[in-house]
Amino acid sequence: MRVQWRGLAAVMVAVGVAACLLGGYFVFRHEQTPAATALVIRVGGTPGVRFSGKYQTVNGRGNSQDRAISGVTPATYVAGPGTVVVSVSVRKLQAAGRLVVSVVQGERVLAEETASQPFSGVTAAVRLTGARPPHLRSTDRYSEAP
Repeated sequence: MRVQWRGLAAVMVAVGVAACLLGGYFVFRHEQTPAATALVIRVGGTPGVRFSGKYQTVNGRGNSQDRAISGVTPATYVAGPGTVVVSVSVRKLQAAGRLVVSVVQGERVLAEETASQPFSGVTAAVRLTGARPPHLRSTDRYSEAP
């Protein structure tokens, strides 16, 4: 009986790892030229500022995905198709420089926050108007974009 549980646990772990790897591949893409309707996260400001953080996306069915991000400015991340909510939290990993985090759609800036203090961080979030995934209550606060 013990051997069967170990085998089942090994299969479950393998399936979970495969789902995470493939799900992340299909949901998140790191691109320089996104589609005009895609929600795009731009981490900019002073070129070369080191940062670390994460972003979360929620699609119209209420499914959410988290992704850890890090690097140097400028950087661009594109949310997967059907995304209706994006929340981004990023922190500077150095004292000098300015960090600007934006959520854009096409050429429209839907949300933007700036961090200038040493080792400071910012959070920017947006929910597309009329889009409320089932697990979000009307009291949840996001910048709404038309």
